[in-house]
Amino acid sequence: MANITTSSNLPPAILQSCADRLLSVPYPNLIHNFAAYKQTMRAQGGTTYRMTRYQRLPTALTPLGNLGIDPAPILPTKVDIDAKMSFYGQVILVNEQTVLQNQEGVLTVLAELLGMSLRETEDVLTRNMLAATSTVINCVGGANGLMPTEPTLNDVSVATQTLISNNASTISEIIPGELRFGSSPVKNAFFGMASTDMSSTYQQVEGFVNVSQYPNQDRVLPTEWGTIQNLRILISSIGSSTPFAASNGSTVYNTFITGMEGYSIIEQDRFSAKFIYRPAIYSGALAQNVSLGWKAGMVPRITNDQWVLNLRATQSF
Repeated sequence: MANITTSSNLPPAILQSCADRLLSVPYPNLIHNFAAYKQTMRAQGGTTYRMTRYQRLPTALTPLGNLGIDPAPILPTKVDIDAKMSFYGQVILVNEQTVLQNQEGVLTVLAELLGMSLRETEDVLTRNMLAATSTVINCVGGANGLMPTEPTLNDVSVATQTLISNNASTISEIIPGELRFGSSPVKNAFFGMASTDMSSTYQQVEGFVNVSQYPNQDRVLPTEWGTIQNLRILISSIGSSTPFAASNGSTVYNTFITGMEGYSIIEQDRFSAKFIYRPAIYSGALAQNVSLGWKAGMVPRITNDQWVLNLRATQSF
């Protein structure tokens, strides 16, 4: 039999053939800064940003009468809320040979990844602040036998009623009904920020309206899952949870419900988000490495404890 040349005795000229396009990077929804009241701390203004709120004055229910006597004077009061600025950053060093020899545009890809890292860092910092400092309400109306239970319509109503009773303002306006089959009007609402792990559980709550049933799709938020009464729910894979916190050791999920100006994000003027690129000439005697990075100055802070709640719940079975 004649000798046949095959790939087993003659290796191919190229071992890999690279795809023309890079695969997508898994990237979470960023939901925790959406409802924040954005503020900027001026440069050369110290280390701490002070926010001030005057308290309401009491009502005057006693008639003055006809004696010409003035009532006792009252003293206005105010509350100062301080937020100390913090700075964050991340850097990547890239060898010149990587840039020279790799098929894809390495620096372009890494710059995009750094931008994603910056925004996700901001979101997670706000999430952690809300988890650590917001007022807690445990769900108790469910049937899964845990503490807290899965959320119910009554649990959601208790949370939203608490905010309304504390004079919190809703964030979104009414989406009125239209003559579209299967659609439903959406009430003026607070926003709730939840984990994607709770998406199916919230979908089972009585009165849940999926975004597909909104009468006007132009007013649907990209991260929105649906609405329950006066609560519009946003979901993210980096939503807040507390492992082993339920009565049986399972995970408890936090849904942060906020009204208008319930919490703030304070950014440092001239430093809110800075991308930094340094050519290889600055890296050393042989100029071998370039550097890319970001740094930012910011601090999240609850500005009214009565306008932000943490509705804690477990999954339905």
